Amino acid sequence: MTGSGGVHGKQTFNLLGGYMEFDMDTSGAHTGVNNNFYLVSPDPSYFQASNDCDIQGQGKPSCMEMDIVENNGNCLAQTTWHTWANHKGGCDRGGCMGQRYRSGVSHFRAEFSQDGWMTVYIDGRKVDVTHPVPSAAAHKYVHDTMAQKGAQIQSSQWVGWVPGGNCHGGGGLGSSTFSIKNIRVSGTVVQGSAPPTCSGPAPHPHPGPSPSPPSHCPGNQGQCNCAWAAGGARCGGDDGSECFCRCCCEHVPSHTCKWHGNVNGTIVV
Repeated sequence: MTGSGGVHGKQTFNLLGGYMEFDMDTSGAHTGVNNNFYLVSPDPSYFQASNDCDIQGQGKPSCMEMDIVENNGNCLAQTTWHTWANHKGGCDRGGCMGQRYRSGVSHFRAEFSQDGWMTVYIDGRKVDVTHPVPSAAAHKYVHDTMAQKGAQIQSSQWVGWVPGGNCHGGGGLGSSTFSIKNIRVSGTVVQGSAPPTCSGPAPHPHPGPSPSPPSHCPGNQGQCNCAWAAGGARCGGDDGSECFCRCCCEHVPSHTCKWHGNVNGTIVV
């Protein structure tokens, strides 16, 4: 994204017990520009992929907003919980926040406990949300809202507010740029259309060692022992499993894989 703009997800996810992760590159972002990736929980009465809501509700409906990250350009990242749309304290419109300096390319992962606690990691390091610490009421609110309405992906770039910190330099919004890729979601769709699913690593297009598959391959402790396939002679019909794809399709070109299903609810959007 370059300049002012925003994108919206086409669905909402219940992320309780799951996660959302992605890679973000702010190398070309300017100080004083807010570039972000966050979640909102729209009511079913107005949910559409093209609609918008947030915690502030200025010219749009108010809704819970969980900011995985709002950056001050390429300098400082802030994670913020915004639960209830008022100024009565706690994780309200002002929010409960934590910060971490970062720049360039970072991997973000937001994990959600079953009771509604969001923990954000930047390159494997936890962001401590301590100003203030979310209360039991706050993560119950997240739990209830997530279960009933789900969370919609939002990402935008704008000026007007950025997390404060020791960030120097500057530049115009028009030439500020950032990118996000490799978005992966572990959750269930609540509203909207289901995105494509994935079954772990895709088959490698060239000969060479295959990555070890996840532990859902039955009876092999996470590795496909292909002796049963007898070089393809015993493959038979495709059962859609990853081990079938690795033992038959990857090594026996005459077989074609369905390559369908998912792993522990993992979805790629």
